[in-house]
Amino acid sequence: MEYLRIEINSNNDVWRLIDKSLEYNLLLNFRPNEILEWWKTDIHLKQGKILKGITVRDLQFDLITDLKGLKELLQLNVHQFEIYQFNKPVSDTFRIQSLPGDNKEKILQDNGLVHIFDCRFEILQISSMDTKFIAKIKNH
Repeated sequence: MEYLRIEINSNNDVWRLIDKSLEYNLLLNFRPNEILEWWKTDIHLKQGKILKGITVRDLQFDLITDLKGLKELLQLNVHQFEIYQFNKPVSDTFRIQSLPGDNKEKILQDNGLVHIFDCRFEILQISSMDTKFIAKIKNH
């Protein structure tokens, strides 16, 4: 796997770097709001149940989206996120958090992982199975 760390000014910079040929995007531990904020919301549960008008804080979840959804999520201007781009659908039972450290990279690759975009405020680390992808970014 190749790695590159760069400084970014906004999530628009991330969007410009995203591989637009990959439609399967997993955001791991996505937090749509800052941890300290409380906000009122409705939460839709799997069995059609809705928790209406509840107040939440530190809401985080994994989500899978296509490129259109990814662009919308980046426009929320969150400052910390991990985007895993796959070349095939992500299995319902696949949990990156549960992968053993010594085999993690191989298992991710076997499941179609191509790139990881790990953003921590203004620092973006790009990890890729595709050395040409990293080289292309370095050359621009």
